[in-house]
Amino acid sequence: MNSQKPKGLSVVLPTLNEVCNIGRIIMDIRNIGLDSKSCEIVVIDDGSSDGTIELVERLLREDRSIILHRNVKRMGLAESIRLGIELSSSEFIAVMDSDGMHDPCYLPRMLQLSKQDQGLIIGSRFVSGGFLNGVLYPRLSRLVNYLIQQMLCSKVKDQLCGFFLCRRNELKEVPARYFTGFGAYFIAVIDHFETKKIPIKEIGTYQEARTKGKRKSKRFKMFVSYMRAAWQLRTSGKR
Repeated sequence: MNSQKPKGLSVVLPTLNEVCNIGRIIMDIRNIGLDSKSCEIVVIDDGSSDGTIELVERLLREDRSIILHRNVKRMGLAESIRLGIELSSSEFIAVMDSDGMHDPCYLPRMLQLSKQDQGLIIGSRFVSGGFLNGVLYPRLSRLVNYLIQQMLCSKVKDQLCGFFLCRRNELKEVPARYFTGFGAYFIAVIDHFETKKIPIKEIGTYQEARTKGKRKSKRFKMFVSYMRAAWQLRTSGKR
């Protein structure tokens, strides 16, 4: 654990075989003004075998505000994120993917909005200024998002992006049991904030298709898990 004075922002980056992307993402975070004095980067590696760990180790020798944790056994995306939240020390926490599809350039604005007590700030692909590149996938994603919205009576248009920032104390209130599986955890996080009537603000973000590395999930399987997660929340009796 980093013993330095807590930073203003912690960026949690879950990784699994992202040697082609993780270095550029860390450099991009630093190049937008989130330097080592103001921002710690928490990398949670879930068993990479492609050189990701060695690359991050080289970077942290020069940047002591990078924290690297290697999971002893494979935990999965959501539980790695939960662990990253636990290991972070800043007042504000951001979570983003390490595959290059989430652009760090939006972090300063998201941080500014959260400091204005806007609650959960989501980097959304489906509000004004947002864009998801592709042909079939964006249409499918819009449909699944719409179905989740209707099922949970939610106002959030992008339930699946996994790119968000909020105050540490608010995020720590989310039950640990919600952080399971792959991307479906974020539906539960949003539902928690809406149920607690904590403000949620979506800002438009541009998401390109993955250009380097290998996808970790099958889209049809993901969509099924998303619908199952939303249905479980709807029928849980806790809403």
